[in-house]
Amino acid sequence: FEFLEKKPSLIKSFALKSKNDISDRFKKFFKQPYAAVIEAMMIGEKSSIDNDTKNIFINTGLIHILVVSGMNVGFCVIIFIFLFKLFNLKLKYVYLLTIPAIFFYMILTGANPPVVRAFVMAFCILISLIIDREPLVYNAIALSALIILIFNPQELFTASFQMSFTATLGIIYLYPKINSSLGGIKNKYLRWLWNVISVTLAAQIGILPVLMFYFGKLSLISFLANILIVPAVGFIVAVSF
Repeated sequence: FEFLEKKPSLIKSFALKSKNDISDRFKKFFKQPYAAVIEAMMIGEKSSIDNDTKNIFINTGLIHILVVSGMNVGFCVIIFIFLFKLFNLKLKYVYLLTIPAIFFYMILTGANPPVVRAFVMAFCILISLIIDREPLVYNAIALSALIILIFNPQELFTASFQMSFTATLGIIYLYPKINSSLGGIKNKYLRWLWNVISVTLAAQIGILPVLMFYFGKLSLISFLANILIVPAVGFIVAVSF
């Protein structure tokens, strides 16, 4: 191997410095294994997670929690939109400012395929909202897959890529059907609970074949665990910011 010295771009340098700083803060304020778990959830740094902790997440069907993915980007979009709205800006400007914010978060987490896919989708949807066009989600998914595969065609054969897209497609296609099956719920708390259950069930059905193929196991408690944990992840990510 021949090493050619090259200085990274200013954006990458700042992102790496920020990532290291965030990692140091988590380790300062939290004990292990909690610091390692929140590092993985927030910035995608999994090197500090021990095998016992990792196996617990695998056996309970929650390993996706330790991977920075579209879910994290979705939470980030919500958080940034909320923050920018505090300045009483027009919605178009709020959406416009959110785009560079989630772009920097993508760089911060190492620009892994699930985050890139989620960023491209979010970018397409935010742009459509800015120019008052109807967001076409399936088009956004296809565009994000195309961009990722142009730069790295081998991603098509990775579990991460397949799980990311099957979960997203499962939610988009199955969630409305599952959610509408009990559309008569009037109580707002029960309605919120059913929304969470519907999203979880749709995602689980979408990724089930991929999970069975790669891990060779089906966790019987993963559905219940996801219903309890996924809403908490949104709160943890928001507090982590």
